[in-house]
Amino acid sequence: MDKSYVDKETGFFTWTFHYVYKGEENIFDGLSLVKFSGNKICEIQEFEQKHEKFRPFLK
Repeated sequence: MDKSYVDKETGFFTWTFHYVYKGEENIFDGLSLVKFSGNKICEIQEFEQKHEKFRPFLK
């Protein structure tokens, strides 16, 4: 499930990117940190993580 948060100065957005390149299917998750100045975007930072996660203590 993608999540988001936005206020007057900052926005956080999670997302999943699924694609096929040269016949190989791939998927990864990400987070975008967006900073606003007035009604305009002034900065974007994006972070990537593997889609399949290993959580040994979740059991």
